[in-house]
Amino acid sequence: MMYSIAYVMIVYFITSQPLETERFLMYLNICILTSLVSQSIGLLIGAAMSVEVMSIIKTPQSIPLSLRTISLCYYLLKNAHD
Repeated sequence: MMYSIAYVMIVYFITSQPLETERFLMYLNICILTSLVSQSIGLLIGAAMSVEVMSIIKTPQSIPLSLRTISLCYYLLKNAHD
């Protein structure tokens, strides 16, 4: 959890986002929840299937979560100085 917070702090400030506490906490919350959901899905699939099957199924499944994170970053950058 500490690494997630450190990563979000670096990314938030390096992209020159407004220094608003509420906005930062929303971004932090979304990033942490996305990582927890990704980890939970990975653990669930890992416990239910063999390694060979898991590597085939997990890769395409992780694409939507990655795209969601990228689109969130794009949205924050686009609306940064409104």
